Amino acid sequence: MKRTLAVVAAAAACLVWAAPSLAANPVVVGQAPSGGTPDIAVDPVGRAHIVWNDTTLPAPDVVKYCQLPRGGSACGNAETFTSSPNGIFGRPHVFSYPTTNVSVFYQRCCGPNEGTRDVYSANSGIDFSGELNIGNGPGFTADEAVYSPATFSYSLLSEVITGGARVQNGDISLPLASTSALLGSVSSNEGAIALQANSRPVVVYQLQTSPWTFVWRKFNDVAPVNEASINNSANWTPEAPIDNQRVTTASGPALAGGPNGVFLFWQKRSPDEGFVSKFTGSGWTAPVKISDNRAFNDLDLYQDAGGRLHAVWNAYNDGALRYRWSDDGVNWSPVVDIARGESYHQVRVSAAVDHRGFAVWNRGGPDVVAVPLEALPPLPPSGSGSGSGSGTDFIPPAVGDFSMGSGSLLPGQGTGFRFNSSEAGLATLTLRRRVPGLRVRRGGRSVCVPRTRRLVRRIRRSSVSPRAFRQAMRRRRCPARRTIGRITQAVAPGQNTIVFTGRVAGRRLRPGRYFAELQIRDAAGNVSRTETLQFRVRRPRRRP
Repeated sequence: MKRTLAVVAAAAACLVWAAPSLAANPVVVGQAPSGGTPDIAVDPVGRAHIVWNDTTLPAPDVVKYCQLPRGGSACGNAETFTSSPNGIFGRPHVFSYPTTNVSVFYQRCCGPNEGTRDVYSANSGIDFSGELNIGNGPGFTADEAVYSPATFSYSLLSEVITGGARVQNGDISLPLASTSALLGSVSSNEGAIALQANSRPVVVYQLQTSPWTFVWRKFNDVAPVNEASINNSANWTPEAPIDNQRVTTASGPALAGGPNGVFLFWQKRSPDEGFVSKFTGSGWTAPVKISDNRAFNDLDLYQDAGGRLHAVWNAYNDGALRYRWSDDGVNWSPVVDIARGESYHQVRVSAAVDHRGFAVWNRGGPDVVAVPLEALPPLPPSGSGSGSGSGTDFIPPAVGDFSMGSGSLLPGQGTGFRFNSSEAGLATLTLRRRVPGLRVRRGGRSVCVPRTRRLVRRIRRSSVSPRAFRQAMRRRRCPARRTIGRITQAVAPGQNTIVFTGRVAGRRLRPGRYFAELQIRDAAGNVSRTETLQFRVRRPRRRP
């Protein structure tokens, strides 16, 4: 996962638990109807620079950028980078470093224009340079990166399972980099990269051979720190294990470098547990558990210029984005929620030297959303509602008689979704569209996900021939559901109605098959069973 700047300043503050504040509301910073992988950097004045890729068809893939000021309710200074007919591959990244510099990089794929591109701003993102081509290589796709102002270069990490884990350093002031260091075997995946104080990179990635293992390597302490030496595998230490217990299909890992060193946040499964360790130069300190014994995925770790660590993770069963911070990696603040009511895919976190910052995530389409790192008030241990008496409420809400006004709509036509709730709470109505899908392995099982250009390219690259590619596509074909929007509404005991205007993010629903999924969460955090309705948006009849 992530990355931090190598050059940072200011002493770390003493570890004092801050009282939770009344958190601000999440802010929708942009749209990515087909999904997007966001990234964020917070500059010294607390302004968030946010990027994400938009692969919405039929328009060409683009990278979008905007700024969210501290305390702001909307994103501004919007930019769109590149119009690549061959697609944007991997996650775009954004970096901010003192005092007014902003750099954005992204991967263009595939064919003659394949390569890593950079755009740069010297005035805090008001104006950007044209594209610079800073890296390339056969089949190289940068998913994670660090930027070093000291060497004016990126170090990019790929996570291509069929090609192994690779690192490629691209010095912006030199000609195009064409070589890369192959560090992992063909079974490697789920990687992270960070910089030590001396600008030497450290990587962690997962070996998907039994037993699955997190391993680490570092750029050695002798070779010069430049493009040619970093891109030479011989200058990296051998693979060394970190953990091989219950790491199969785990999310992560995340690395965070800064003034207090390099720290690792990784996950174990069954049960889900999150741990943090510090890099010693030759290994890792004893792990410190920071998660709260609830199921989670999609994690991130960031170290700000003051040396504070910020950890976030997606507690998907509870519909909460959880957050902790620490000044030493050992003593951590209490676990708090900074957002509730949904799932937090592709979450990223960043903060300024004063330790205030933002988290950003993808709602699964159409929204990219940011929220300040401010604790929500704790949920009350409610004993009201479902007849639980004076004790803690462990009984989830019950939903009944879920129906809609019409199961066949025209584009832009509104309707009402009616239902009964056994108690008060917050209802979330999720709208999904049926789309072509492909089967992939996740969590040790086969699941159907929406078909994307990136997934098709991965299957093509892993196939030994065009015929094998066609066979794999037929074998994996399945009907999937793509999230197009959500409506949240407070509900009371008894009958309730959620009004749907017929539009999502200002756009009418296109003809096709849709699913409406309803879930209610009560004040104690209990979640109802998901109820589902199917409906169709039909094409309007042409007038004779």
